[in-house]
Amino acid sequence: MTGATDVRRPWLPAGLRAHGLTQDDVATLTYVLIDEIVGSSVTLALSSWPWADARGRLRFAIDDTTRGVAVDLAALERALYRGWLRRSPRVGDVFGARVPERVHELQEPSEAPLWTRPVAELFDGPVYDLTQEARTVAKLATDAVVAGLLPTGLAERLDLPARRAAQTKPVPRRDAVRAEARDA
Repeated sequence: MTGATDVRRPWLPAGLRAHGLTQDDVATLTYVLIDEIVGSSVTLALSSWPWADARGRLRFAIDDTTRGVAVDLAALERALYRGWLRRSPRVGDVFGARVPERVHELQEPSEAPLWTRPVAELFDGPVYDLTQEARTVAKLATDAVVAGLLPTGLAERLDLPARRAAQTKPVPRRDAVRAEARDA
């Protein structure tokens, strides 16, 4: 018998499905996380796309595929956030994007070299803001660790919904990262 953890498929958030992406499409994306902001420097963690098991739990590869790159905060904000997102960069922001192979090959997993080229060159094509869905999945994972399963029938007696309505609108997408304007 196959267990829930034996099934592996690329994570397909509802917001990406609403854009028409499939599991084959998302498998080609890189999971981009703002890992750290120190002064004017932002460390982006670039990892292979996570997979989900039969119960929808996210899993990341436990290998050396995660890479880091440090970028200038102002350049990242001008190139990726301005005119698209209504917030400044913050730790925990998550994006799905195609990242050129040459970027993945730049450094060792334990390093995060400074990216001195335009931020737009980190991405190849559309960038999807997955922050809300990634935070929800992370919260569910954390809650699952600290809370046990409810006995059969208790959820109904407590009037807890069996399932929340899935997000049907597409997540925010920027078709191309803009070249930074130095004086903007």
